[in-house]
Amino acid sequence: MASNNYLPGLSHWKETTLSSENMSILISSVTNTVVSENFELGAYTNSGMLVGAGRFDDQGRCGIAVWGDDEFTDEVEGLTEGEAFSLKLWNGIELKDLNASTVSQGEGLVYSTNGFTMLDVSEAELMPEEFYLSQAYPNPFNSTMRVNYGLPVSSDITLSVYDATGRLVATLFNGNQSIGNHTVVWEASDIAAGIYLVRMQSGDGAHIRKVTLLK
Repeated sequence: MASNNYLPGLSHWKETTLSSENMSILISSVTNTVVSENFELGAYTNSGMLVGAGRFDDQGRCGIAVWGDDEFTDEVEGLTEGEAFSLKLWNGIELKDLNASTVSQGEGLVYSTNGFTMLDVSEAELMPEEFYLSQAYPNPFNSTMRVNYGLPVSSDITLSVYDATGRLVATLFNGNQSIGNHTVVWEASDIAAGIYLVRMQSGDGAHIRKVTLLK
């Protein structure tokens, strides 16, 4: 039978279910996020049950027990063998979803009784709500520039570069692109200086950005 596992020292999560089964996870870093000691980590089932929580240390690491279900009881105390779970970060202000970025030991965010996994995580990326093509950077540039773009759904797109006369200079991407935020690089070291147009053509229409190549 499950009991309440009180979590002293935590401000956001106060208690979680405690069972006779668990695994251990160690978060070794949160990529691109400066973590402080008041940050907390929570592990959740897909149904929203909290099955583990803990606090980060001053090195940006956090180790917690993730609780599993006791198969000999009728009550659901936690995760079942092989069940995926998710992680959330409490930064003192709001909750952030986390994704596994690098798994260095174990099977990642999958429950295994008495198992151990060590991984780096990153804040989950927000999906675009509409098609977009951002301003290129740097701009002006002298050899290489980057431009970010996003798709709210997987789509066939073409990313092309044209000169001021409308002549096609380069095709940066042509094909089916997955949902999300992406970056494309234009290497223009052998292209003459001038003003160019970066055009993204999709089912949503055309998006155009002007860039200046200097030599």
